[in-house]
Amino acid sequence: MIYGDPRFTRDIDIVLVLDRAGVQNLRAAFEGEDFYVPPEEAMEREVERAAPLEYVILRKLQYYRSSQSDRHLRDISMMLRISGDTLDQERLEGWLSRLDLADTYLQAHRYSPG
Repeated sequence: MIYGDPRFTRDIDIVLVLDRAGVQNLRAAFEGEDFYVPPEEAMEREVERAAPLEYVILRKLQYYRSSQSDRHLRDISMMLRISGDTLDQERLEGWLSRLDLADTYLQAHRYSPG
């Protein structure tokens, strides 16, 4: 699932869709000290979860508010451009209001990299 566009960072994040057997296979494939693989229990808890776009946007707004790093605004702007048609706007607006993030969201919505 891709919400935004790729950008260069200092690491790589990989998102996989796994069932419980897949968790065990992944852990077996990346044994040793060269890779970080989360504990099996943590991975199994995550098997049924996927972060909805609205949640990702809210978290990035919170990260931006605490760090003032423009990369979060850029990420959100690209998510809206690429995946905005799948957004549950009503749900997002409710959370923006509850978390006092509406102004920050407007900033992200208008963001244009300089």
